[in-house]
Amino acid sequence: MDPLIQTKLDEATQARNALDYDRAKPLYEAVLAAEPDSAAGKHGLGFVLMMGYGEFDDGLRLMEEAAQRAPDSQRIILDLAKSYAMLGEDEKVKPLLERVISLGASTREGEDARNQLQYYA
Repeated sequence: MDPLIQTKLDEATQARNALDYDRAKPLYEAVLAAEPDSAAGKHGLGFVLMMGYGEFDDGLRLMEEAAQRAPDSQRIILDLAKSYAMLGEDEKVKPLLERVISLGASTREGEDARNQLQYYA
């Protein structure tokens, strides 16, 4: 990834983590304009659309695309599972949580997935 685009992605992620969705959204959009297949860009913008703007259909679609592009990303898969849970699509949650655990049970994401999984046993 171009260093300038990586900087925008980093800034967008920092803004998202600070719950500054109005700042994060245009940064993620700029990343995706330059790198339309960016899993991190799709994940971040999807998260922002859902959590910051209530745009659940578009946000979830982007999160799903991110998970397809980064099938080994525990963070992306875990956030997708949590998004499905939030939307009441429980049948989709358990397999994703199990996948996160299979990718690394001792990571922070793996432990989070294991804790979440107890609700879907």
